[in-house]
Amino acid sequence: MKTNKTKNEFIKLQDKCDDLWERIIKIRAGFVCEMTEEKWELRYLVAHHIAGKQKSWLRWNLDNGVCLYSGSHFLVHSQDTTIAHYCIEKLKQKRGKDWYESLLNAKKYGARVNLQEIKKIYEYLWDIYKGMKEEDKLKWSNKLHNLDFKKL
Repeated sequence: MKTNKTKNEFIKLQDKCDDLWERIIKIRAGFVCEMTEEKWELRYLVAHHIAGKQKSWLRWNLDNGVCLYSGSHFLVHSQDTTIAHYCIEKLKQKRGKDWYESLLNAKKYGARVNLQEIKKIYEYLWDIYKGMKEEDKLKWSNKLHNLDFKKL
């Protein structure tokens, strides 16, 4: 059974992983909507999970993320299945059918991650983020969701 200290540490790491994942997705896309291929200001961009984020281990998988303009993100979640399907098809054209199929298959499996596993995920995301261009990372300065990214 998890103690309150363990739960708090897990939640803090989960928040850090979420923020790092979002940063990496947007930087990797060059701050461009991957559906419209238009550049937007950071505040209008959303990092979207293609196969959802209910499965913790899939939540921070970088293949499960695309950078979208908030309007495109709204369309992806549209109640009109024709529009939502069109959006997914457009992303599949860009990344490939195999990419999408592998995400759907991965969604079927897995379990929640524990504290030790989330520490490894954080280290993995941190190493990727550290390797990104400094000028891209600076675009995040003075944003509302800056977290303290210290090595564990």
